[in-house]
Amino acid sequence: MKDRPEFEIADLYDLKLERFYTIKAYHEEMGDWEDGDSEEAKAYFKSLMGELKRGEESILVKYNGNGEQAVIPDGVTGIKKFAFANNTALKSVVMPESLTRVFNAAFCDCTALEEIKFGSNLYGVGEYAFKGTALKNVTLPHSVRVMDRGVFYGCHALETVDLGGNIELIPTELFTNCTALKRIIIPRSAKYVGANAFFGCTALEEVYIPSTVIMDEHIDPFDRCKKSLRIYIEKRKDGSHEKLAEKFKRFKVEFVEQNVCD
Repeated sequence: MKDRPEFEIADLYDLKLERFYTIKAYHEEMGDWEDGDSEEAKAYFKSLMGELKRGEESILVKYNGNGEQAVIPDGVTGIKKFAFANNTALKSVVMPESLTRVFNAAFCDCTALEEIKFGSNLYGVGEYAFKGTALKNVTLPHSVRVMDRGVFYGCHALETVDLGGNIELIPTELFTNCTALKRIIIPRSAKYVGANAFFGCTALEEVYIPSTVIMDEHIDPFDRCKKSLRIYIEKRKDGSHEKLAEKFKRFKVEFVEQNVCD
């Protein structure tokens, strides 16, 4: 039997084409679409493929290695869902400059994974991408703009995080049950903080919130955090920092003239 390669890499065009034929066959079997080159099939193909051409993007589909370090090959632009999931030997990962996306649960439950070196062109990180890993210190590149829910869910060893300066929001459950996390600076680029973003962060000592952030009055991102948590809120011209302070009055709230992330 031929040994599997350490990295299984596929063209994104071919992966999407395979999905197209799977969906097409299903709808034809169900009688939703006419057999052959139907208008429905044409419309779906166009929406799925867009302007993508063969050879434009390479996706790491599966990692088959068993070593402690994985150096992802240059040219890979995305890491597919579950590509590294449940690998308990992996301790460090080096991502290439070509990488722009990490899809859902790509490194989920890699329980020994302590370190990731990100490339400077990473744009988006999918749901629960690093859930349950042993990451200790994370520095995201400024290229990251989109993070989905639960990216660092249950990373119990995570102590420090630099979110860069361009993420668009702090999503739901981003740091849920990160019980070692001590300090977080929310970048000015983030316009919203989702539910349970810091749920159960029992070691959290300081949070800095810039004036740009909107928080739904019905959402509590700091549920199950200790009462000694200090929340530093940048003053706002409309006075809404007072209302935000009232929302978090169970903690130690202080107003600041300018957020430290500037």
